[in-house]
Amino acid sequence: METESDSSIPTLKCPPETYPNEDNDLCLINTLNIPNPKLVTCPPNYDIDTNPESGEYRCKVNLNSSAAFAPLISAECDDNNYSLSSDKTMCNLDPSIATAPSVHTCPFYYSPNSDNTSCNISPQYQTTDVIKSCTPPNSKYILNSTKSKCIGMKPPVPFTLVCPTNYSPSGDKCNINPAYKTIPTTQNLCPQNYTLNANKTSCVIKTTFAPDTVSGNKTCPTNYLLMSDKKACEFDPAIAEKDSIPITISCPDNYSLNSNKTSCVINSTYAPNNIPGNFKCKPGYTLDSSNNKKCNNSDIPLTQISNVTCPDKYQPDENNKCSIWPPILPARIPREYVCDTGNLTKDPNGVYKCV
Repeated sequence: METESDSSIPTLKCPPETYPNEDNDLCLINTLNIPNPKLVTCPPNYDIDTNPESGEYRCKVNLNSSAAFAPLISAECDDNNYSLSSDKTMCNLDPSIATAPSVHTCPFYYSPNSDNTSCNISPQYQTTDVIKSCTPPNSKYILNSTKSKCIGMKPPVPFTLVCPTNYSPSGDKCNINPAYKTIPTTQNLCPQNYTLNANKTSCVIKTTFAPDTVSGNKTCPTNYLLMSDKKACEFDPAIAEKDSIPITISCPDNYSLNSNKTSCVINSTYAPNNIPGNFKCKPGYTLDSSNNKKCNNSDIPLTQISNVTCPDKYQPDENNKCSIWPPILPARIPREYVCDTGNLTKDPNGVYKCV
């Protein structure tokens, strides 16, 4: 199989002061001998630049040119909690999510004041009713109905039931004596107020004259009166009212009597009228160091860089603008090939040969 001879490879013909590169497809400028660098021309909006490493002249975009930057095709924020800034470079967190009002909390006995700056003692705990009692605390004295004094009082006692002749007490009733209820008959005859029984063997007292049960007379000891339900005797209230002593007024723990002894006021050493409150934030928020009424969102950054879409041949730079890319292009020098022998041809793949 024949190998292609070197004579079949055309030579890249380069302008003066230039030479072919290793790939034989680009003319490089001899930066050491070039008398006038301006022989290298660059496209519009590009300036001549040199690569210090190879000495190769290149074309660099002119950053002052309007063509160096392109307007954004679009800029958007992925998160619905963010909105695009006016210059379309940043996404700012929605203010309603970025901050939240703090919650003013107060200890027991207290509630926040109107401007949420401190805690005032709640009215229902600031004062309380006095404790009224009788001394000594025994059954001899009790508070009267208006709780204005202690009156002498004795526990209820049983009443005495007085029954008519021929009746005996039974609970709170009088039952007829059996001996009085029935008497023998004489020749089937009965005395007045009696009648024969069914078999005519004895006489039975008429119930209209002497019922089986009567109420009787309930009597109470001296200084006692029969109670309204007539179940027992209670101490006469008029006598109890005369036997009276002053009531004792006291307060619960941590309270003291006011000047006129009508109510109890909480001790200021135990619970001052006004104390600082605590400001708290809901989860995910932290208290603003300069404003304790404001909570900042600690889990979500306030700003983030927006997503930028640029036109073809541009890409976002560090300033979130669309810059032309790549910024440096090689100098475009037309390629011209020559053959030492044979004729120059170009195959379908674009490869030049000498045939």
